[in-house]
This record gives sequence, structure tokens and C-alpha cells, in this order.
Amino acid sequence: MHLLNDGRAAFLEFLRNLTPQAVILSIAIVSGMKLDFARVDLANTGPTLVFWLLIAIWGMAVWANSSLFLEKSLISVKPINRASRLFSLQGRAGIRLTVANLAYSWRNKRIIFIELIVLMLIVEFGFVIVAFSAIISSASILGVK
Repeated sequence: MHLLNDGRAAFLEFLRNLTPQAVILSIAIVSGMKLDFARVDLANTGPTLVFWLLIAIWGMAVWANSSLFLEKSLISVKPINRASRLFSLQGRAGIRLTVANLAYSWRNKRIIFIELIVLMLIVEFGFVIVAFSAIISSASILGVK
């Protein structure tokens, strides 16, 4: 399996980047616990902006970490690497590049496609772990049992 060979560095980098995501999300949860989203109050503009800014930063961190992990995992496979460079030269980037690489691997290298599905499951599992960890740590900070 590719993840246990050339994909080790990308996998470890992905795991290292989960901790900052959990910290950012837990700070966002703590900052948003006292906000009342049911009514508009200009006095809460500052805390509300801080909350939404932290949520946006967390979302960007999740996207950046996940997409880098998938791209590095895809690019390190030689047949996919060649196709990926061709797709990049055609102007594809981000999610369009990932979809093109997935379609190429489905048509030409089914075992790589299955490995990519496993990688996506790892990404989703990492997302759940970050959310769960952030909720537990923010509840601990707030003293909620």
C-alpha cells in the first residue's frame, strides 16, 4: 500500500496538522458559547466577528491540510504524477485537479483508486477526531460535564 511506503511523510504531516485544527476549533467554541445567534445585538459585534473569524480560519486549515495530504499522496504515485502534471498544465487546480486525478486513477489504476478512497476515509476520520477533541477540550475549559 502506498500509504506505508512513499506516502508516509504526507501522512505524518497530515497527523501533525490535526492538533492546530483542534486548538483553533476549541477556541472558537469557547468564544461562541456565550453568543446568542437568535437575536441581533450590536453590542456583541466584536465577539461574534471573532467567533466567525476563528471558524473561517479553522475551515481553511481543514481544507488546506486535507487537500495537501490528498495531493501529496496522489502526486507521489508515478502514473498519477504524470497525469497530474498534465492536468495542472491544462489549468486545473484544487478540487478540479483532485477530481481529475480520481477519474484518471479509476480508469487506469483501480488499486490506486481504492487506496485513494482509504486516504479520503483517513481525512474524514481526522476531521471527526478534531471536532470531537475540540468539543471535549472546550467543555473542559468551560467546566461543562
